[in-house]
Amino acid sequence: MPDIQSTMEITAEEMQYFGLIERDLIEIFSTFTPIGLWRIDLDSGHKFCCRSYCKLFGLTYTPGPVNMIELTSHIHPEDLSNVMASQEAASVQRMSYQKVHRATADGINYRYICSIGRFREKPGTSGEIIGVAYEVPPHRCEFRYETETPSA
Repeated sequence: MPDIQSTMEITAEEMQYFGLIERDLIEIFSTFTPIGLWRIDLDSGHKFCCRSYCKLFGLTYTPGPVNMIELTSHIHPEDLSNVMASQEAASVQRMSYQKVHRATADGINYRYICSIGRFREKPGTSGEIIGVAYEVPPHRCEFRYETETPSA
């Protein structure tokens, strides 16, 4: 059975053929699914997140590292140790991972969040873990659409 990563690779030539850039992929994916970007600096232990990531977890965005105590308080207590173990494994084993866990933005209602991360070399440092997180959409077949807004 082939490795799923080798079968899912999109080449630069394919991107060019379809006239796409990386930003297009993020915009297409995030049309219906909230998505956020994040990075953990392994030397400092600091986690940096974009505005949309903070919104997924109900955090107020500020430039610089996020408050990890506040962030982890938004992850379901039963899932927190697995989330932390995934990030530790990525840093020690220099691997990629995908983890689905429950998170709350309002402190009451939990949603499923998928976090995908991978180790990345950073010259002169211990490296970093980079990734995306997104809300897992409902698992049903339904037609959803968004109309294009004409550009000025």
